[in-house]
Amino acid sequence: MFSFLFRERKKQEQLPPEGPVVLLEEPSPNGACRAIVEHDHRSVYFYLMGPPDSPREMVGLWVRNLLDAPSFPEVGRMRDGLAPMNPARYCRRAGAGTLPEAKDLSVVWLPEGNGVALYERSRLLAIIPPWAGEGRFHGHSTEAVGQGPVAWELTDDNALVQRFEEAQQFWSYWDRLDAWTLIQKNLLETYERRFGEHVRYFKVDAESFPPMAVATFKDVDRTYILSLGMSVRPQPNVERATDNPRPLRRIELGAVVPASYTDEQVREVAEAIGSWPSHLWRAMTWFGPGHTLPFEAWRNPTFRHALLAPTVRTLEGPLALNLDDRFGDPVTLLWLLPVTLEEFARVRAVGGVATAKELPVDRCDQC
Repeated sequence: MFSFLFRERKKQEQLPPEGPVVLLEEPSPNGACRAIVEHDHRSVYFYLMGPPDSPREMVGLWVRNLLDAPSFPEVGRMRDGLAPMNPARYCRRAGAGTLPEAKDLSVVWLPEGNGVALYERSRLLAIIPPWAGEGRFHGHSTEAVGQGPVAWELTDDNALVQRFEEAQQFWSYWDRLDAWTLIQKNLLETYERRFGEHVRYFKVDAESFPPMAVATFKDVDRTYILSLGMSVRPQPNVERATDNPRPLRRIELGAVVPASYTDEQVREVAEAIGSWPSHLWRAMTWFGPGHTLPFEAWRNPTFRHALLAPTVRTLEGPLALNLDDRFGDPVTLLWLLPVTLEEFARVRAVGGVATAKELPVDRCDQC
């Protein structure tokens, strides 16, 4: 693995005074990552900068040589943490390429924010997918041939090409003035068909993407607290944990508390639910059935965590809710079940799904 791709370039002072030059820099939709395109008058590189101390703190992908390609890998530059040119045998053309103009460059992010593609006008140049940075794989470049040391070949039949076309369509959808209104209306109507008219509505996105809210609903015995908007974006890195990510990619979160909760106590639970989506995309992780998270907004101090499950068991019977598909993916409503420290430890022993089945039927009435 070449160290220049995975650590900060600590020896930039060795570069000539005229380089490197940044051609483009753009943050991801939630600001957790940055895409950077730069050149040093020898080659053009495309970088994905992840959160500090993350496994993907920096991934670098060769885009184009600006001088004639060398015959052999530039081992010395790699050792010194400097961007090497791609060897001739791994280049579609061995001659010097042209320097792209900054105004012609643009990037498209995956909706998850963990992968990015580089375009020169409308031409796809390079892709850094979510799994780039593992082993000797840094991404795909249209000017690369084979599986070289700094880039792998990008062919027209690569599934990532279609995936980024779909990503462009996703972002184009948000140019519509009514994009959020339609999704918000759909979720509220679904919730209200089951729980009646909402009692309170909290905007919790802090003007970040995606738009997010939490609504509350109430009957004689319980208050239901449900998120709206989390399913707008697919969760990051689900595909790295399962061969079938579609059923897990999009979720909403919900909680059930006794009707005796005060307005302020309900608000605390709602705000706690609303805080988790931004954490999820900052940390580039995902939630699924059986996962646990710290959650101290319960009125009963015995419960310090929440266990996620698609069904709540109550004395009247199981409570689950089917949500409409979002952008071609199913959406799962995951309920936060209150758990004690002992039950949280039990999750490690037998798993979250099994622990959820062991909880008392009326657990949500005890919190």
